Amino acid sequence: MQDNDPAKDRVSMNNGNILKNMGVWLTWEDHRRSKELSKNYGIEYKYIKTFEIFQRFRATKYPVLITKTLFFIMLKKPNFIVVQNPSVVLTFIVCLAKKILKFYLVVDRHSNFKIEKKNSKELKYRMFHYLSSQTIKEADLTVVTNKCLKDLIESMGGRGFVLEDKIPSLTVMSKNSPSALDDVVCICSFSDDEPIEEVAVAASYLRGVCDILVTGDYNKNKQIRRIKRLSHNFILTGYLAEQDYINLLSKSKIIMALTTQEYTLTCGSYEAVALEKPLIVSNTETQKNFFDKGVIFTELSPDAISMSINYVLSNYTLVQERMRLMKISMKSQWEMKSNNLIRLINDGLK
Repeated sequence: MQDNDPAKDRVSMNNGNILKNMGVWLTWEDHRRSKELSKNYGIEYKYIKTFEIFQRFRATKYPVLITKTLFFIMLKKPNFIVVQNPSVVLTFIVCLAKKILKFYLVVDRHSNFKIEKKNSKELKYRMFHYLSSQTIKEADLTVVTNKCLKDLIESMGGRGFVLEDKIPSLTVMSKNSPSALDDVVCICSFSDDEPIEEVAVAASYLRGVCDILVTGDYNKNKQIRRIKRLSHNFILTGYLAEQDYINLLSKSKIIMALTTQEYTLTCGSYEAVALEKPLIVSNTETQKNFFDKGVIFTELSPDAISMSINYVLSNYTLVQERMRLMKISMKSQWEMKSNNLIRLINDGLK
């Protein structure tokens, strides 16, 4: 017999999870934050991807992704959707579908705002900010990672909520064999906001002390051949499979996650917390307002980066213990915020 109790068509508050058959999490990018959050809330995680032959060209990629997305939504008919932004195009398409199908829409926005390009005259950035503005107004709730972005959302006519990344559960599958030198892993996506050359020069100051291993697809950086010649202990790992990446982080002595952008908390920082590894991050207001223990804030000059690494190596036991304590505190604070988010969605579905 089918149960028509309307209370079961909302959010289950007994176990803190959203009922699996009521919502879906849509994304065009397979992102750790989305996977962790959808798992935490019991929402179906739907990673929509195109065929490899279409992936390289926007003219073919977007029509395929849009068609598959709309077909999935029409077939599924969810009561609510959580959509990951990036992509802003995906978010805009889901907003259009919302006008017809009337589902409750939550946008998990991360820090994808391109604030530094707000006044750019380039067409792609003008389009981005137009789509961004429209999706902020149309979404029932936009989730971001810090209060400054929440304030921005609400100044643009949207409704914001702050929820940082959930500390991920990382399973290490290999035994850590000792290295000749201490390994420092710099988590990188080779975006424009990452100080790659400064890290390479810092590595040259630390020859004989440590190796700096830089993860990510380095082919994105046109200067990488010149940069990697700056020091032999600046090592490019290339893009790693998920388990190899986790194993590398586990083996490391220190993890670095650096950005020149304000209002940004990197996924790599949470991975360091999960593994209780001493963490070096950029000296931004956003980072300083969020982290308190076990984290070293550095300016992004080669001198400052190398000094931060030396400090952690010299005070390793102390910094690692502070990281352990911070992890406990962060977990507790995150659960409280997460429960508040569940209540907001529950209210919206009534």
